[in-house]
Amino acid sequence: MDRIFRSGCDVRWVLILATWIFGLLPPAALAAEGDYLWIEGESATTQNMLRQNWYDSVKKNQLSGKDWLSNFGSKVAEATFKLEIPKDGTYAFWVRANPVAGPLLSYKLGNGEYVAIDLSKNRENTNIASDDKPDMRFIAWIKVGDLPLKKGPLDIGFKMHSGNNNHGGLDCFVLSAVPFTPNGLVKPGQKLNLAATGTWSFEPDTDTFDAKKAMIDLRSLNEKVAGENGYWKVTPDGDLKNAKGQIVRLWCANTGVQERNGLDDLKQHAKFLAKRGVNMVRHHGHINPEPNQQITQVNEKQIDALQKLVAIMKEEGIYTTFSPFWGISSASASWGIEGHANGSLYTLVFWDPTLQKAYKGWLKEALTRPNPYEKNKLPLSKDPALAILQIQNEDSFLFWTAQNLKGPVLARLQTIYDSWRKEKGKAPSSLAIRFWELGNPTQDHKDTMQFFTETMRKFNAEIGRYLKEELGCSALVNAGNWRTANQVKLLDLERYSYTANPIIGVNRYVGPGLGCDHLCPGQQDTSGYLVKKGDFFQDQSALLNPGMIPTTAKQVTGLPYIISESTWVPPMSYQSEGAFLVSVYSSLNGMDGYYWFALGDIGFDRTLSKWGCATPSLMGGWPAAALLFRKDYVKRGVPAVHEERSLEDMYNLCAPIISEEAGFDPNRDTIISPKSSIKNGVDPLAYFIGPVEVTYAGDPVKSTVTDLKAFIDVSRKTVKSSTGEILLDYGNGVCTLNAPAAQGATGYLAKVGEIKLGAITIKVKNDYATVLVVSIDGKPLAESAKILLQITTRCRPYGWKETDGVDFKSRDGKASFKGKRVDDTGGYPWNVWNTEMSVSVRNAKLTKATLLDANFYPMETKVESVVSGGVLTVTPPPNGMYLVLE
Repeated sequence: MDRIFRSGCDVRWVLILATWIFGLLPPAALAAEGDYLWIEGESATTQNMLRQNWYDSVKKNQLSGKDWLSNFGSKVAEATFKLEIPKDGTYAFWVRANPVAGPLLSYKLGNGEYVAIDLSKNRENTNIASDDKPDMRFIAWIKVGDLPLKKGPLDIGFKMHSGNNNHGGLDCFVLSAVPFTPNGLVKPGQKLNLAATGTWSFEPDTDTFDAKKAMIDLRSLNEKVAGENGYWKVTPDGDLKNAKGQIVRLWCANTGVQERNGLDDLKQHAKFLAKRGVNMVRHHGHINPEPNQQITQVNEKQIDALQKLVAIMKEEGIYTTFSPFWGISSASASWGIEGHANGSLYTLVFWDPTLQKAYKGWLKEALTRPNPYEKNKLPLSKDPALAILQIQNEDSFLFWTAQNLKGPVLARLQTIYDSWRKEKGKAPSSLAIRFWELGNPTQDHKDTMQFFTETMRKFNAEIGRYLKEELGCSALVNAGNWRTANQVKLLDLERYSYTANPIIGVNRYVGPGLGCDHLCPGQQDTSGYLVKKGDFFQDQSALLNPGMIPTTAKQVTGLPYIISESTWVPPMSYQSEGAFLVSVYSSLNGMDGYYWFALGDIGFDRTLSKWGCATPSLMGGWPAAALLFRKDYVKRGVPAVHEERSLEDMYNLCAPIISEEAGFDPNRDTIISPKSSIKNGVDPLAYFIGPVEVTYAGDPVKSTVTDLKAFIDVSRKTVKSSTGEILLDYGNGVCTLNAPAAQGATGYLAKVGEIKLGAITIKVKNDYATVLVVSIDGKPLAESAKILLQITTRCRPYGWKETDGVDFKSRDGKASFKGKRVDDTGGYPWNVWNTEMSVSVRNAKLTKATLLDANFYPMETKVESVVSGGVLTVTPPPNGMYLVLE
């Protein structure tokens, strides 16, 4: 399939035809009959724009009329449009314009005064730069407001007048007398139907949320209102439960829609997520002030966004996790932190009293104010819909950033360390923040790591106390979510510091694990936030390197475990396995919640972005996966590993018997406690057998490991779960699920031919795909009267081009890799690999299959299906993504 994105042969003709059709539209044309006007920016009646070659170097095929009205120069520019309003009424006024890098765009009606347009509240903000650089060439939809207009002629003027070269871009604007929801560059009801050979064009309609028409709607899995059953508690087994005693399982997403969208957009976003099984969102915020402000101030926009999010999401039964602070934030001398003149704040919140006092003040402001968006004005500290609070994001004394402590700040920390050593009866010694030496640690290394761990744990405990006792907040607390500079030696210390609070967390992303997931050549490395032309990347399924799968995690006995940030990171294309693997192995291992990262818009992403998860391959796989996870269709396994670690061994930097590190070698990476009942390291494939758990301050003699040989076949490269329901074939890159109410397979399915499971048989031609067959009514598949068949494949933006088999080097030139090069990032719409398979279900009740669209409404397309001998065999059409079997 890769070659179809390189040849460009067929897609050029499609593009030529589409351009010709759009070319038939006259300037300032009505794009639809009667109820709204769609006016192209480039069709202005008069204008004095100064076009600039660089600013105009944009992807014209991502503009509605294949051009825009733009200005970049020393003079203010204006444009006028002469319109004919078809009837009296109130018209919603929308513009598709550039909101990035400080543009100023104003409008006026007739001879009236210019009114500035607030560009900060926008949606579908898309980089359209021809070279993909994230500079100032973007386009987004902005609702200007509602205008009462009279039938007849009307002049509308626009002015571009920013201090930044008066820059501005206007693709089009809309005046609508009926409800209007933007959908990229397409007009209501329009489809571009642009698809390369072997793919179909993914262009979902705006959802009307017609509950009577939708054949799938997972909103019913949520409470009527989040928090209606009070605050959650933690069970002795480490599960979350509500006040009714029901176990809570979380299908979650990080979102930023609340930060730049209005309430109506956020309501639509909440409905969209609930329909797909989401019952938790995360607001990763920065409630601290700007560097040049006073430390006692707060980020008012962030608090407002948080309040909006909690209030709107709870109405759809969705809870909120709040992450208020990240040490990457910068501070200046105005903050008054002794010895800290400027720069990031890594580790300071754990020990600096000035920052700690300010941090508590920020929390107080965010949590105790009445929430103006909540119907009862309930402060967040009293709202059970705010279910989890993460103390901080991605900071630790045990990570490499601690080595950035220098000068007066390091001297202050050394003084605290001296006092700690004195209390322990130890002689003075310098902090040993030399993580690269931990392979052969000295006593100074061990003491330093113990000091760091105890300091973090003390801070975490104090914030838990402060929230509960002084702010009256009963939300569950998660201390942190980070990794360490040495995962084998230090991760258990990191996690032990979290046990001062009731929830354990981690941020963990997925790549192919071949050595260099993504590299941007040249002087500036943008691969951390951007995918662009010329980038190199490696691309294969994580199933071939199972240590990359994020559910390979040691869970602390008796405490819930969440993965608060994770996704299968683009430009990796083998993504459809993600939702399958997360739901299946989270169920097996008893994990409590997985947070997809990240959502920046209401529905699906318009095109590929570095950290976007709203793709047809990833988010398209949520419904069936969320259903089986939240309905508990997959059995929890018995612990494959139960490890007990003494604090003495941990502080002596003894290795655990099993690590989360993908490169952990149980035969080499171990200097295990001599007291442990386990004398050799444990194969990390144990994570795919059942839960791996650890008890801190425990007795190493009590550590146990199941008989791994009964589940792992090294010669065949397979591992089966202790429940017998899951089989991972990491040699071929395939995983199958065979539970009574949920069955399916993911990976390189064509390699293994026919896949026969308990109630289904899958015959696949797709090289790579994911198939889930899940009971909707809760009965076993062999008896169910209503079943969801969900199929996800790979996807790329239309026009994406790549070259395979490319040799490239690491940024330092020392390592060589082979992979792919991005030749064109393409754009809207998504092209999804065709479905090429048949699925048979052995259930005599089933007689028909209905194809659904991306919003789960029935389509008119007839599905090829045959009933014979109590078996329904379905051959989905190429665009078969969701089908209901009845």
